[in-house]
Amino acid sequence: MAAVVACAACRADATVAVDVARNGSGAVRVTVVLDRAAAAELGDPAAVPLDDLRARGWEVAPVAADPSTGAVTFRALHRFRSPGEVPGLLEQVGGRNGVFRSTSLEVDAGPLGTDYRFATRVVLSGEPAQFSDPALTEVLGGLALGRTPEELAALAMPPGSGVGLRLEVRLPPGRSGSWEFPVTGGTPTEERVGLSSSVPNTATRQQLLGAGGLLLLALLALTVGLVRRRRGRRRAAAEIAAEAVAGPTVAPTPDPTAAGSGDGIGSGVTPGP
Repeated sequence: MAAVVACAACRADATVAVDVARNGSGAVRVTVVLDRAAAAELGDPAAVPLDDLRARGWEVAPVAADPSTGAVTFRALHRFRSPGEVPGLLEQVGGRNGVFRSTSLEVDAGPLGTDYRFATRVVLSGEPAQFSDPALTEVLGGLALGRTPEELAALAMPPGSGVGLRLEVRLPPGRSGSWEFPVTGGTPTEERVGLSSSVPNTATRQQLLGAGGLLLLALLALTVGLVRRRRGRRRAAAEIAAEAVAGPTVAPTPDPTAAGSGDGIGSGVTPGP
């Protein structure tokens, strides 16, 4: 990569993707695509030393070359079991000079759901020397990328050339974000990026809804019972009021002078001789 960065007419694009699963595990994927000029500057892709990546747990895919365009693609993947591993993996990707700083991935599981939060600070000097390291500088005679600072500054990159960085983050249940930065060009970049999402706990919500449904049913039954009691009390009060207005009911007294049954008994008439 150092040789590509120091190539004036080359184009290289690096994509760093962080994929997070619901349980907080996931993978960091790195894809580097070199155009024809960059691939020619690099030389034989098979000669690129990648054993140190494999030794650190990276799964390195075979180099893919496109004969039609001359582009060469490198891919590597590192899985992680917990969110705490992500800062270290991005530090490996960004190098010792810290492209990715203050990285964090938080997964907070609660009774109502799980919250996910990713954040990092992208720091790019805009100078190719950022991608050198002490070991490489020593091999190149004490010069970053094998060139003096004046030679690196004098590199005239035509439009479309240079190195670009793309950061992609994907969080459950499907929320994603991406950011692009120029690696070369002389303009420093420092930007804080972040992404968050939330996955509700449907089982807990269904239980709460079920409990809420039972509570609503109980309140409805209680309300109906109260209404019926009030109606019964009102009806009884209305009947008592009606009786008070009409007065007491008195049974009629029999008339002793009333006619009998026709046999003379109790008629009040004395029969003749």
